[in-house]
Amino acid sequence: MKIIALICGIIFLFSPYVYAQESAPFTIKSTRRLLVINTENQRTERYLPSSDSEEVRKRSFYKENLELSFEGSVYHPNLMNFNLDAQFGLSQQKEESGIGKSFDTASLGNLRWVTNWLAKKPYAFSLFVDKRNFTRNYEFFERVKTERTAVGGRGRWENKIVPIYYSLEKSDTRERKTTRPSEERELIFNFGGNKTSAKGNSDTRLDYTYSKSERSTPGIYEEKGRTHNLRLSNNLIFGKKEEKRLSSYIYYLTLGGTQDMDSINLSEGLELKHSPNLSSRYSYDLNRVSDRGLKTTTQRGRFQIRHQLYESLTTTFNMHGYLTRATDYDEDSFGPGINLLYRKNIKVGFLTLNYNLTNDFKERRAFSQTILVFDESQTLTDGVVTLLNNPDVDTGSIEVTDSGGTTRYVLNSDYTVSTVGNRIQLSRIATGSIANGSTVLVDYTTSTNPSFDYVSLRQGAGIRTDFLEGKLGLYYRLMSQRYPYSEKVENMVLETTKGKIVGASFNFRPFYGSVEHEKYESSISPYEAYRVRQSFFLTLARRSTLSFQSSQSFTRFQNTGEKQRFYDFMTRYRTPLSSFTFFNMEGGYRRQKGANINLTLQTIRTYIEFQRGFLSFKIGYEFEDKDSWGDLRRDHYIYTEWRREF
Repeated sequence: MKIIALICGIIFLFSPYVYAQESAPFTIKSTRRLLVINTENQRTERYLPSSDSEEVRKRSFYKENLELSFEGSVYHPNLMNFNLDAQFGLSQQKEESGIGKSFDTASLGNLRWVTNWLAKKPYAFSLFVDKRNFTRNYEFFERVKTERTAVGGRGRWENKIVPIYYSLEKSDTRERKTTRPSEERELIFNFGGNKTSAKGNSDTRLDYTYSKSERSTPGIYEEKGRTHNLRLSNNLIFGKKEEKRLSSYIYYLTLGGTQDMDSINLSEGLELKHSPNLSSRYSYDLNRVSDRGLKTTTQRGRFQIRHQLYESLTTTFNMHGYLTRATDYDEDSFGPGINLLYRKNIKVGFLTLNYNLTNDFKERRAFSQTILVFDESQTLTDGVVTLLNNPDVDTGSIEVTDSGGTTRYVLNSDYTVSTVGNRIQLSRIATGSIANGSTVLVDYTTSTNPSFDYVSLRQGAGIRTDFLEGKLGLYYRLMSQRYPYSEKVENMVLETTKGKIVGASFNFRPFYGSVEHEKYESSISPYEAYRVRQSFFLTLARRSTLSFQSSQSFTRFQNTGEKQRFYDFMTRYRTPLSSFTFFNMEGGYRRQKGANINLTLQTIRTYIEFQRGFLSFKIGYEFEDKDSWGDLRRDHYIYTEWRREF
């Protein structure tokens, strides 16, 4: 880093006198020179109910750095051109706590250097170095300091046979969160190619990714892993009128390290367009998984025919089924389904009606009293109840990962597990690593695994009417599941359900909102929920803006009487105080209670910024408050930033 600072310093001195010619041994031009001085004072107050004690920590931070940006080339821009952003300086930090005092001095060095080689050639490539320190607000409420270093390159080889692309990146990321700091080291290699026919009716793609990673949270968990991803796909359009489409897909995944797993998936799909109003689709899917010594093979098939009557009524009929062969059970299922969708412009607005019916015949032959469920997909959204698909789950066996199966989440840090009857509810924690609305994969063991033979019948219907050109909408939905026939189910719990949802939404710009009531009647886990959302964005006088968004939900489980609540409110306001001065303020409140969660978050941020010519100055204050089961933490930040561009 000292060598880089010396080089940038020399360039800084001489760059005003160096001007590039189109072809020269070396050209360089300064595009930005900026001096930045930052100060920050932080006070942290924490109360620990377990020991009935309080802790106070103070931190003072000062840094000054020079930011330089350059662009240039070697010999000729088509041979090698580059962009260089460099930042270097010094920082001083003083900390005081109950343990004592400390004082540190460190050198700063952010760097982003991108070099592009042989830009006009079919085998062009680029190399990069990226070292950054930055602060972001995680889900609005929590300040996160991130240090990230990455090196690598990417390129392509354009040719008439199979154009190829590739990339290699090695990164080291550290996140300093107050709730859960983390470290991640990752190596990713990607290679692939695609081929499109001359007529454009066939496209073949191959993609391979290798990754090696180490993730850890001090004192909580540590995991290592490596993955191999291989994807091969082909789409072919054929026929005299190009009315036929054949899609083929192969996906292979292997995980090694903390968790070992192999998976292969093959998929074939054929779409036929018989007439402008009639089409059909045929699909077959094979999935084979080997996880922790257990093997599961599932074959799925589906036939679907779709007919559209005029522009209003669409009817879809399907036959579907699957065969599963696993280490501890075999399961077969097949049945028909139908879906009706009616859309019509009416005098008062737009009307939508839908109805669907699915009939499944299922049979299972069990070889043990428990089964392992792998990669069950669930979506975790604030205020929405998420129940695992099977009852009688061993809560100690639950493991949750991201949608790729590579990042393992931590119980009571990222998510919670609670029992609702003999079902399991999964909820994300707002301060954890699972983003709102994310899809996760869940592995678990369920103890109820008898052999059975039953017929299930699922129905759903809905009506929605939109008025005033979509500004106001009213809707009502029904869904149910029952079992007309069952055999050998003495030791199994079949859940009979009936759900009703009624709601309304409005969109009178700049105001938007919705209100919804759900009543879920179940033989196992009935509940009732209310959900409300509001938001607006206003442009006021003198370039001022004001925005607000909030959501509230209330859920009550009837069997246990448990109540779950979720509220959040966020607002932002920005206005100019003069031609050169701006005022910005934002704040938020979030409350999450129930399902083993008792969390309150509060945040206030405000600053005044002065901008005049090449000079800018900012002074601000930030406040964060977190209360989890009485474990209280408050952070106060006062900071300044002075920037001068030359």
